Amino acid sequence: MEINNEYNKNNEILFWKVYRNVYLNNQIFENLSSMNIECSNIIYLNLESRMKFKFIISLEWMVQKNLFELIRYKINKNEFIQISPKGVRELIKASSFTRITTTPEGKKMQTKVDNEIAIELFKLLLEKRSEHVLSTNPINNALLYKRYRIIEILVNEPYRASVDGENFLQFIRRSIPIPILMKLHENYLKLGNKMTFSKMDIFYLYGNSSCEVLYYLLDTLKIDANKIEIFQASSPKLFFLSCYPIKVLTKMIDIGYFNNSILKEIENENSIQYFSMIMDSFIKSKHSKNITTDIIELLFKLFFKINLIKNTKTQNDIDLITNEILLIKSQNNNNNQQLFKFLVETTNSRKLYRLYYYNYFELVEENEILKLNNFNKLNTNNILNIIKGFIIKGCKDSGADGGDGDGDGGGDQLDINNFIKFLELFSNEYKRKKWQLDKVALNFIRNTIFKYVNNNEQYEKIKKSINIKMLDIIQLPLEWNSKLIQLINENEILTIDSKEDVDRLFKSTGSVVGLKSIYYQKRKLEMVTFESYQLFQYTINKMESTLSKKHIGIYKTPINLKPIKWSQILNNPLSDALTQCNLVNDIIDPQFQNKTINIINLIKSLTLDIKPQELNSNLQVYFNFNFKLIKNFINQINNNNNNNNNNNNNNNNNNNNNNNNNNSFEILSKIKIDLSKQKKNKIVEELYESIIGLDLKYCLVLLNSIDLFDDINGKRGYINSFLEYWDSISKYQIKSPISNFIYLDYNTVPYLDTNIDNFIQFFKFWINKTSSTLQAINNSNDLTSNISKIKVTVFFQTIITHLYNRLIQIRGIKFLHLLEIRKLINDINKHINSNDNNIDNNDNNNNNNNNNNNNNNNNNNNNNNNNNNNNNNNNNNNNNNNNNNNNNNNNNNNNNNNNNNNNNNNNNNDNCCISNFIVINHNSYHVFYYILLKYPSIIKYFFLIYDILKPLEDDNYVYNYDYDKFVLKEPDNSKDRVRRLLDENIFTFDYIFGTTKCKFDQKCFYPTNGAPFETILKHFLQFNHNIKLGKVNISKSVFHLSQLIYFLNIRRFDLFLKEVKYIQSLNKKIEINDLIIGKIIKYITNVSQKIDFQLLQKSIDELSPLIGGVKKCYEIFLKSAISYQTTEIISYIINQYKIDSLESIYSINSSNYNLYEYFCKNHPNCKISSIGHFNISLMPFLKLWIQYLPLNLDFLEISHDSVDKFIITKRFKMLEILNENGFIKKDDNGEYILTTKIQDYQKNVN
Repeated sequence: MEINNEYNKNNEILFWKVYRNVYLNNQIFENLSSMNIECSNIIYLNLESRMKFKFIISLEWMVQKNLFELIRYKINKNEFIQISPKGVRELIKASSFTRITTTPEGKKMQTKVDNEIAIELFKLLLEKRSEHVLSTNPINNALLYKRYRIIEILVNEPYRASVDGENFLQFIRRSIPIPILMKLHENYLKLGNKMTFSKMDIFYLYGNSSCEVLYYLLDTLKIDANKIEIFQASSPKLFFLSCYPIKVLTKMIDIGYFNNSILKEIENENSIQYFSMIMDSFIKSKHSKNITTDIIELLFKLFFKINLIKNTKTQNDIDLITNEILLIKSQNNNNNQQLFKFLVETTNSRKLYRLYYYNYFELVEENEILKLNNFNKLNTNNILNIIKGFIIKGCKDSGADGGDGDGDGGGDQLDINNFIKFLELFSNEYKRKKWQLDKVALNFIRNTIFKYVNNNEQYEKIKKSINIKMLDIIQLPLEWNSKLIQLINENEILTIDSKEDVDRLFKSTGSVVGLKSIYYQKRKLEMVTFESYQLFQYTINKMESTLSKKHIGIYKTPINLKPIKWSQILNNPLSDALTQCNLVNDIIDPQFQNKTINIINLIKSLTLDIKPQELNSNLQVYFNFNFKLIKNFINQINNNNNNNNNNNNNNNNNNNNNNNNNNSFEILSKIKIDLSKQKKNKIVEELYESIIGLDLKYCLVLLNSIDLFDDINGKRGYINSFLEYWDSISKYQIKSPISNFIYLDYNTVPYLDTNIDNFIQFFKFWINKTSSTLQAINNSNDLTSNISKIKVTVFFQTIITHLYNRLIQIRGIKFLHLLEIRKLINDINKHINSNDNNIDNNDNNNNNNNNNNNNNNNNNNNNNNNNNNNNNNNNNNNNNNNNNNNNNNNNNNNNNNNNNNNNNNNNNNDNCCISNFIVINHNSYHVFYYILLKYPSIIKYFFLIYDILKPLEDDNYVYNYDYDKFVLKEPDNSKDRVRRLLDENIFTFDYIFGTTKCKFDQKCFYPTNGAPFETILKHFLQFNHNIKLGKVNISKSVFHLSQLIYFLNIRRFDLFLKEVKYIQSLNKKIEINDLIIGKIIKYITNVSQKIDFQLLQKSIDELSPLIGGVKKCYEIFLKSAISYQTTEIISYIINQYKIDSLESIYSINSSNYNLYEYFCKNHPNCKISSIGHFNISLMPFLKLWIQYLPLNLDFLEISHDSVDKFIITKRFKMLEILNENGFIKKDDNGEYILTTKIQDYQKNVN
């Protein structure tokens, strides 16, 4: 650490030494300003991409580019910032952003995070330029984007932003927090206003998701209840079914919201019946699930309100009940049960009593409701608590009569003996006919048995203690099943180990109502696992299907449950694929050795879609998912390898990445997957996708797992299949991955966005594969067919060509990358050609030896028949001219055929062993990207040529899928203009980049020779004669303007002036627009560290004849300089041409406040023309004009109307400024009036 700190300290000292050296500083600036700029779109090659920080003025642009530190610097240095409504809006928007994080479980979480620096900058802007920022109405933008921190700044001191009633409702609808609403309301009241709402305004609030806001309106703003129309709770009958919480509903009762509806609905009913109807909605609502004190008090209030309206109870009666409520709350520490019990006794509501019983399992004694419901005959008080008393908590040792401690209670056991005594008493004394009313208690008894009874002996004892009638009611299975424990326990996974388990579960779920629903729920939650795929099939047939009544034994379509995941099948067919991978213990994480963890970790994302016809087709399922498994497996190896390397501290990140890739590559090179059962066309498709997708690791595993040259002479071999598939994709798809370079939009270059290092690694892999394979073919006699050799060559040529075409298309590719790959390809060809020459020499020697042997044999045979030999020799010498002897003719024919065969073989060998095995294609496609690599600015000019200036239409655009060309045909279809423009015969690789070795080190990315910029540009310039597109002739002035803009954008002012002189020689005037003048100003201000005023003057002098005189020319320059806030140029033009006034075209607004301050201080004699009445938007300028320009403020026309407007809009600060400077004063009635000072001033001006 000390060494690093010392290193950084020395670097900092060195930096400041260089920075403070004027000469070195200028040199660095000049180099930086002349460097090529890489951009994703040629349109960004312009002057704006190289601006000094000083001349970057747009707040909107700086925020969009996240240049927050630059904004801070400009604010602190009081540099000009163009504050526009859009700029303020972008800054407000940037004050908060959404951050996406990934949890350890792999889930993506979105959280809103405050951008502290953006909030700080907003505060700084408000402090320095408060009037400018506030004039953009930032409170509405903060509301729109819910930027609460910004709203808090605006509503608090000293800004005290407020909104009217309409905007206040907008804040409410946007769910703004209550404290902010309160502050807005408070600020509005301070202005002397009262916020009012119409009935229709309040009506729209019913759908607001923030119930706290509605409560705030009801409680704080004291809104009249008669003005509220909340659809969801317009009637007490719908009261509890609304979305509002108890606090809001209570408030609505307090303000009398339901009074009118109760009066209308209660006419024909008594209070008890009406209250009972409301209780129906309460029991159905979510509120009845959790009875709280607030809910009980709400029900009391509703009961009181109904009885008061119906006059069934007096206020005195209600006061007595209220006192009793307070007493119960004080004595029982807000005990809900006692309060709820008192509510039941007070209201005599059967429905509330039923709810009370099922919440607390307690009877209310001595009550009319008790008699009505015959509850006094049921001796089951406190059933729930009694049963819970039999459970012994935390007991780890199993007793003689207890369970084994494996239940869900973490060692809890059941007191079996006492539990059996209770069941005997309960079943014998239970006389209730409608036992469904006690369903909760009965289910609890049954679930307790399932949960804590762990053997058949205990289960039989319990069954004997219950009479037959109660057994039917409780619905206990005939036999004990250990799987019932897993089924009943909510947090336990049900594991199916055997068919017997399934049969027992089937019987249990068939005899016990509700158990099958529990099973289905566990299936949906993925809490059921199966030992094997066959057991899964058996289970869905038994548990998830229904038998057909017509055909015994035939199952209907399975119930449509969620498909299982492979991780739910412990021994599934896919697990075999893992064992087929040649895993080595020392390079694979130990967790891979466990089959179950393997399946869960690697296959958890795969679902098994079961179809009826696939129920007995295990292998088909295996086929469908095996390739996904391989990809998951490769990703897992990558992740584990990266994680292991990340744990090792290494300061060199690049080395880390390379090591990770190399380690993964080494591991995967040892893995071979058994793909013998896969369809060959599917393997070819996967190989194709791995090449197109540049997936080196997947491609490597696939190539390791197949014999690429299997059946190479047959149609079904991998090579043939691959080439056919590649060809079909390339030619028959409209837009294929192979050829996505189809359409060129204006100024848009189709780049390939990928990691360059990974691509180079992938390319080198295929180059090495090509080299080793072709060398092996030439050195081996296994592949004797020359056609086979050609096929292999074509295979590699196709892939290398595709990768090379993609290489030059990569965004950010460097010349060194290109040179390296080309050298590797050329080295392959040289090496193989040298081997071929050696092989050819050996073949010639062998042929000579064979010929000698044949001659010897022939001589031996000739001894038998000299005459025949002579004839044969004569025939051979005459080359089939002698036809007298048939035998001789046959011999001659045979000899000729042999010669022909030899010639054919030689020709085939020549075709196979050609001078270049791998050819690097060259056409207009390559020319385009070569020029783009060396001179991107020329490609920008390429798009300026009007034939391709506009987006191309499909019917005029023809593309060759083999990267041969991209062309725009002329209407007569006679010429290929683009092909002529990017002529591959002219623009060869050596011509563009140079033929000699480039003299540059590893840090240089561009060649130092080759065709110069001007030479290539000249070719493009000459191409622009007689420009037209179809029948539409393009104006020459438009063409010349485009040329001028182009030269300025590429920062070639010499070519710009040259073009200006050329236009002058034509004796034509062109309309020089503000864009060109603006670019000249940007160039002059940014081309060097100081503004080049000589260049400025030269520009004005050269352009004056084209524009229409010097005066018109410098006026246009001055207008642009004002627009871009370049004060130095403004002063130069004013002083140089002695300008004493500015016309009204130079508008005054808050965004150019700094400019007018500059005018006031530096050019007080330069008069500004009138712009009409003074208005509120000019308030920031008021003090400035009063201070600096008291004599020529002819635009400061303050009238009685404007003063009244200030009063109405509460612009007290404006009135304060005018009052302080004596322009207005208060009369005897306290009203503001104009003073004689302003009246005299206006007379003098007039």
